[in-house]
Amino acid sequence: MRVIHSSQKCFVLGLLVVALLLGTACSKIRYRVHAILKPPVTWTAAYRQGRSEANHDLAAGRLRYRAYGFSQEGKGPSRYAEHLRNDYNIELVAVDGCVVTDDLVNRTRGYNETALRVIEARYGKGILEQVHKQATDEWKQLHPSR
Repeated sequence: MRVIHSSQKCFVLGLLVVALLLGTACSKIRYRVHAILKPPVTWTAAYRQGRSEANHDLAAGRLRYRAYGFSQEGKGPSRYAEHLRNDYNIELVAVDGCVVTDDLVNRTRGYNETALRVIEARYGKGILEQVHKQATDEWKQLHPSR
């Protein structure tokens, strides 16, 4: 039977602590390297596809803006979509719900950035925010208790 002395126990325990710390440090380094070397969104195929789709719609004379996420019926988005459609001939297109992939986010971003340049050139900078505020204010006037 082999006897382990306290100095050997401390050495083994020390090795375990060092191994754990190195494992944590390596994973942090690996994450940082990935974050630094990750290509910009504008280089992704999904982003370029979104831009291409927007250019196709714009060439056909269709103004559209894409949205995803939870429906905010309590905040007036149906009014927002109505104002965009009726007052500015802009279609608000829901592309997905609350669970989205990186590709969908990048594709939507590429589409919206391309379409927004034309929308703002035609109707003024910040037009989407103004219409959204107008729709929200109208909804609040109709539902003062909420």
